[in-house]
Amino acid sequence: MSVNSAPSADHESADYRIAVFSVQDDPEPLQLAIMALPEMDRATANLQSHQLPGILNSSYDLETTVNMVDAIQRLGLHASVVPVNEIPDLVHVHQTHHMQITDDSLEAMDTSEHLQSCPWGAISVISVGIVPSSAPSGFHSAKEPSSLISHRTWNEGVRVAAKHRPEAYVILSDGQPGLLLASDEMNYEYLGDRMSTSSGSNFKLLIQDLVSRATGAWVTPSTLAFLKHVPVPRSEFRSHEEFRRYTEFQTLLSRRHMKHP
Repeated sequence: MSVNSAPSADHESADYRIAVFSVQDDPEPLQLAIMALPEMDRATANLQSHQLPGILNSSYDLETTVNMVDAIQRLGLHASVVPVNEIPDLVHVHQTHHMQITDDSLEAMDTSEHLQSCPWGAISVISVGIVPSSAPSGFHSAKEPSSLISHRTWNEGVRVAAKHRPEAYVILSDGQPGLLLASDEMNYEYLGDRMSTSSGSNFKLLIQDLVSRATGAWVTPSTLAFLKHVPVPRSEFRSHEEFRRYTEFQTLLSRRHMKHP
């Protein structure tokens, strides 16, 4: 399946990345193709090919990306050149600690007490994944005694490995920085009487609230798995970085879907 490889000339001075939307059972032809990229060795090409479908990690000039997309498409795969400004910046998101939900918006506050107001219509993607926890030792959410917190059981019996946690990215379409929510570093006071002693259960309620109000948002497959117990590939991630790359790709898919529903 082919796509238009080159963006318009208006973007020729920008950096570009390569999105690969399909893979083959035999990864070797794709690995060999990727090795043609600058400073790409076989080990790195092997690693990146196993992270696909997705977006290759590095950015390149327009000519390099167009040539690589053409090479990948000659393998019978679906790939595209993507200007870097079309990929959300998930490195500089605000990590939310406290939130309030109103009829009109999500009010999010980070640990520096910076308040960000997000209208429901501005939430474009909600992405949940289970990753290794980076919470400080001994940290626990407000009003949840550490002796009662369990990160092994959440969502009515779905198990999470020790020292792992659900996280969520909330991607915004109005130019504001996105939000990062970590289940074991959140204050859940807004839940009121619904709040339990399980950070995972509280996080599930929070995500349900977001999904029910942000009705125009793209809800990723990993989020559906979290909410519905539906096992899907890549609902659990080996690292926060892998989850971030997954969410970048899902955001790209959501934007392509909006252009070509």
